[in-house]
Amino acid sequence: MAQTELFKKGIAELQAHNYANARKLFDENEKKQGTVAATQAALKAAQAALMKGDLEVATEKFNAVLEANPSLVECHVGLGRIAMYTGRFDDARTFGTAAIKLAPQHALGWTLLGLVHEAK
Repeated sequence: MAQTELFKKGIAELQAHNYANARKLFDENEKKQGTVAATQAALKAAQAALMKGDLEVATEKFNAVLEANPSLVECHVGLGRIAMYTGRFDDARTFGTAAIKLAPQHALGWTLLGLVHEAK
C-alpha cells in the first residue's frame, strides 16, 4: 500500500510519542482513502480466525490491518495474543505496550501485559 502524506504524518506522530494525534491522522487517512469498511472487515476476519485457532491466517490478517492503520488497538492486542500462544513473550509485551500507549483506557491491552508478566 502506498503511503499517503497523512499516513506519513501519522508515523511521525507515533515516533514522537504523540499517540492521540497519530490515531487522528490514521483515522482521517482511512476515511479519505475510503478504506474504513475494508479495514474493519479484515479486522473482524482476523479476530474470527484467532477464535478458531488459525494463528497463521489471523497473523496474516492482523498484519494487513496494521499496515492500513497502525493505530487500531485491537490489532496490537490480537498480535500480542498470538505471540503469547506461541511463547514469544517479549513480542507479546511489545504489542501490549503499543496497545496501552495508543489507548490507555482499553482494558485488553492492560490484561495482555498482566498475562505476559504472569507467564514470565
